[in-house]
Amino acid sequence: MAGERIMFDYESIEISCSMEHSIVWVVGPDMCGKTQISRALAERTGARYFKALSEHGTLVRTPAEFSAQTRYCEPRQIDMIVQLHARVVLDRGWPCEHAYGTVLGRTVDAASLAEIDRLSVQAGGIVVCCWRSTYDGIVDDIDARLTGQTLQHI
Repeated sequence: MAGERIMFDYESIEISCSMEHSIVWVVGPDMCGKTQISRALAERTGARYFKALSEHGTLVRTPAEFSAQTRYCEPRQIDMIVQLHARVVLDRGWPCEHAYGTVLGRTVDAASLAEIDRLSVQAGGIVVCCWRSTYDGIVDDIDARLTGQTLQHI
Protein backbone atom coordinates (compact mmCIF):
# COMPACT_ATOMS: atom_id res chain seq x y z
CA MET A 1 0.00 0.00 0.00
CA ALA A 2 1.30 3.44 -0.80
CA GLY A 3 2.48 5.24 2.28
CA GLU A 4 2.33 2.13 4.48
CA ARG A 5 4.73 2.31 7.42
CA ILE A 6 6.75 -0.75 8.26
CA MET A 7 7.67 -0.67 11.92
CA PHE A 8 10.47 -2.73 13.41
CA ASP A 9 10.79 -3.15 17.13
CA TYR A 10 14.13 -4.62 18.23
CA GLU A 11 12.63 -5.81 21.52
CA SER A 12 9.85 -7.93 20.05
CA ILE A 13 11.15 -8.28 16.48
CA GLU A 14 7.70 -7.61 15.10
CA ILE A 15 7.11 -6.56 11.53
CA SER A 16 3.65 -5.57 10.40
CA CYS A 17 3.25 -5.33 6.64
CA SER A 18 2.18 -7.16 3.53
CA MET A 19 4.31 -7.90 0.49
CA GLU A 20 2.16 -6.22 -2.16
CA HIS A 21 5.26 -4.89 -3.91
CA SER A 22 7.56 -7.09 -5.97
CA ILE A 23 10.68 -5.17 -4.92
CA VAL A 24 11.46 -3.60 -1.56
CA TRP A 25 14.70 -1.69 -1.09
CA VAL A 26 15.69 -1.33 2.56
CA VAL A 27 18.08 1.62 2.81
CA GLY A 28 19.69 3.87 5.38
CA PRO A 29 23.04 4.75 6.94
CA ASP A 30 25.38 2.03 8.11
CA MET A 31 24.64 0.44 11.48
CA CYS A 32 20.90 1.27 11.48
CA GLY A 33 19.61 -2.31 11.28
CA LYS A 34 19.00 -2.66 7.52
CA THR A 35 20.21 -6.25 7.37
CA GLN A 36 18.14 -7.43 10.33
CA ILE A 37 15.07 -5.60 9.05
CA SER A 38 15.54 -6.85 5.47
CA ARG A 39 15.97 -10.46 6.53
CA ALA A 40 13.01 -10.36 8.90
CA LEU A 41 10.80 -8.69 6.27
CA ALA A 42 11.74 -11.28 3.63
CA GLU A 43 11.13 -14.15 6.03
CA ARG A 44 7.82 -12.73 7.23
CA THR A 45 6.48 -12.12 3.71
CA GLY A 46 7.96 -15.12 1.91
CA ALA A 47 10.03 -12.90 -0.37
CA ARG A 48 13.65 -13.59 -1.35
CA TYR A 49 16.41 -11.67 0.45
CA PHE A 50 19.39 -10.20 -1.42
CA LYS A 51 22.46 -8.29 -0.31
CA ALA A 52 25.37 -7.59 -2.68
CA LEU A 53 28.31 -8.99 -0.75
CA SER A 54 30.86 -7.17 -2.91
CA GLU A 55 29.50 -3.67 -2.40
CA HIS A 56 31.52 -2.57 0.64
CA GLY A 57 34.86 -3.59 -0.84
CA THR A 58 34.10 -1.86 -4.12
CA LEU A 59 32.84 1.27 -2.38
CA VAL A 60 36.04 1.68 -0.37
CA ARG A 61 38.58 0.53 -3.00
CA THR A 62 37.13 2.10 -6.14
CA PRO A 63 34.20 4.45 -5.55
CA ALA A 64 33.88 5.19 -9.29
CA GLU A 65 33.37 1.48 -9.97
CA PHE A 66 30.70 1.39 -7.26
CA SER A 67 28.88 4.26 -8.98
CA ALA A 68 29.17 2.52 -12.36
CA GLN A 69 27.78 -0.71 -10.89
CA THR A 70 24.79 1.21 -9.59
CA ARG A 71 24.26 2.93 -12.93
CA TYR A 72 24.41 -0.24 -15.05
CA CYS A 73 23.50 -3.13 -12.75
CA GLU A 74 20.45 -1.77 -10.94
CA PRO A 75 18.29 -1.43 -14.12
CA ARG A 76 19.19 -5.01 -15.11
CA GLN A 77 18.44 -6.22 -11.62
CA ILE A 78 14.98 -4.60 -11.72
CA ASP A 79 14.34 -6.07 -15.18
CA MET A 80 15.35 -9.56 -14.00
CA ILE A 81 13.13 -9.41 -10.90
CA VAL A 82 10.15 -8.29 -13.00
CA GLN A 83 10.66 -10.92 -15.70
CA LEU A 84 11.04 -13.71 -13.12
CA HIS A 85 7.90 -12.52 -11.30
CA ALA A 86 9.95 -12.57 -8.13
CA ARG A 87 9.33 -10.83 -4.82
CA VAL A 88 12.59 -9.58 -3.40
CA VAL A 89 13.75 -7.59 -0.38
CA LEU A 90 17.02 -5.86 -1.23
CA ASP A 91 19.40 -4.88 1.56
CA ARG A 92 20.59 -1.50 0.15
CA GLY A 93 20.32 -0.23 -3.37
CA TRP A 94 20.36 2.75 -5.66
CA PRO A 95 18.96 5.31 -3.14
CA CYS A 96 22.13 4.79 -1.09
CA GLU A 97 24.31 5.95 -3.99
CA HIS A 98 22.75 9.40 -3.90
CA ALA A 99 23.12 9.82 -0.14
CA TYR A 100 26.59 8.33 0.23
CA GLY A 101 27.93 9.83 -2.99
CA THR A 102 26.80 13.32 -2.03
CA VAL A 103 28.09 13.15 1.56
CA LEU A 104 31.44 11.57 0.55
CA GLY A 105 32.00 14.04 -2.29
CA ARG A 106 31.72 11.64 -5.23
CA THR A 107 30.20 12.67 -8.53
CA VAL A 108 26.60 11.47 -8.46
CA ASP A 109 24.88 10.70 -11.77
CA ALA A 110 21.50 12.18 -10.89
CA ALA A 111 20.00 11.44 -14.33
CA SER A 112 20.88 7.76 -14.01
CA LEU A 113 19.45 7.58 -10.48
CA ALA A 114 16.25 9.28 -11.69
CA GLU A 115 15.93 6.64 -14.43
CA ILE A 116 16.45 3.84 -11.90
CA ASP A 117 13.81 5.47 -9.70
CA ARG A 118 11.39 5.57 -12.65
CA LEU A 119 12.05 1.89 -13.40
CA SER A 120 11.56 0.90 -9.78
CA VAL A 121 8.22 2.71 -9.57
CA GLN A 122 7.14 1.11 -12.84
CA ALA A 123 8.07 -2.30 -11.37
CA GLY A 124 5.97 -1.65 -8.26
CA GLY A 125 8.97 -1.20 -5.99
CA ILE A 126 9.10 0.71 -2.73
CA VAL A 127 11.90 2.09 -0.58
CA VAL A 128 11.96 1.56 3.18
CA CYS A 129 14.23 4.08 4.94
CA CYS A 130 15.83 3.05 8.22
CA TRP A 131 17.65 5.23 10.73
CA ARG A 132 18.85 5.34 14.30
CA SER A 133 17.83 7.99 16.78
CA THR A 134 21.53 8.68 17.40
CA TYR A 135 24.85 7.74 15.82
CA ASP A 136 26.99 8.97 18.72
CA GLY A 137 30.09 6.80 19.05
CA ILE A 138 29.34 4.79 15.88
CA VAL A 139 32.18 4.20 13.40
CA ASP A 140 31.64 2.03 10.34
CA ASP A 141 33.58 -1.24 10.39
CA ILE A 142 34.51 -0.99 6.68
CA ASP A 143 35.10 2.72 6.07
CA ALA A 144 36.44 4.79 8.99
CA ARG A 145 35.30 8.01 7.27
CA LEU A 146 31.79 7.01 8.24
CA THR A 147 31.64 8.22 11.82
CA GLY A 148 28.65 9.27 13.89
CA GLN A 149 28.38 12.77 12.46
CA THR A 150 28.71 11.59 8.84
CA LEU A 151 26.20 8.78 9.36
CA GLN A 152 23.74 11.18 10.97
CA HIS A 153 24.10 13.46 7.91
CA ILE A 154 23.44 10.56 5.53
